[in-house]
Amino acid sequence: MSLSVLSKTNQNNTPVSFGQQKWLQSQCSTLACVPLQIHFSGVLNTNFLFRSFNKIVCRHEILRTNFKKVKEEYIQIVRPSADLVIPVLDLSDLSTNERETEFQNVISIETQKNSI
Repeated sequence: MSLSVLSKTNQNNTPVSFGQQKWLQSQCSTLACVPLQIHFSGVLNTNFLFRSFNKIVCRHEILRTNFKKVKEEYIQIVRPSADLVIPVLDLSDLSTNERETEFQNVISIETQKNSI
């Protein structure tokens, strides 16, 4: 016997639950993206990494959900699944010190972009 998860037919403009409404109201002024940095050593298969991220995002609609306030009410907007665009910065040609300096510069710039 196998079970499958059924997807919703109407994924847009879904009202949020009471709990989500209260949480969104309390978080409105502090919502932001949380930057994440990952260090890899060795050869990275970027095609495999991108496919993996895309499958995860496709499978979990919460990762494609935005919240919008309409007439004092929050609604959930689930975006259709689409391939993510993940920028890759190859610093392998730089010395260890230059690589670390450039990495910290990029992290600083990206963190400022996502601040509210």
